[in-house]
Amino acid sequence: ENLHNQLRAISNALTGVRNDLAQPVNVKAAKAASGNLKFLTDIVPGVRAIVVLDAQGMVLAANRNEVVGRDLSARDFFTVPRAKPDATTLYVSPPFTTSRGVYSINVGRAILGFGGEFAGVVTATLEPEYFDVILRSVHYAPNMHTFLAHGDGWQFLSVPEFPGTQGVNLNHPEAVFTSHMRSG
Repeated sequence: ENLHNQLRAISNALTGVRNDLAQPVNVKAAKAASGNLKFLTDIVPGVRAIVVLDAQGMVLAANRNEVVGRDLSARDFFTVPRAKPDATTLYVSPPFTTSRGVYSINVGRAILGFGGEFAGVVTATLEPEYFDVILRSVHYAPNMHTFLAHGDGWQFLSVPEFPGTQGVNLNHPEAVFTSHMRSG
């Protein structure tokens, strides 16, 4: 429930940012949004960064100025929404290492043009430390192991942390993860 509520809050924030931008993405509106993105990352728990990318994957606005102008078109958090744009979907990327060396995941919303065509993405990089607190909140026995994994099996976090397990793919035949996914 805590994780669901947190993701809903982040999703609502991203939807708000997307809706505040002129459609299709107006470069002036996106640049003006950078101040709001800084504010949002300060008040939304669990969010490290928010960026707005155009249809080519270039960063138009971000809470950190040094990111503006970067080409992020090869990242999963851009390529997946571009391949299947849907304004109602909250896209969750597999875990990855950020440009600052932090192992994280992104959640995002597609930006669509007037004709429904893909026009960009607004995405948030999540704070691993925040989600560690959520995992610890349900960890009530010393012999218990709690983890958060992407739907394709890539482990994001675990409590307790086991060295060398970050980024392990849990989706193999004998894994509890695979059994859980098969159960529906």
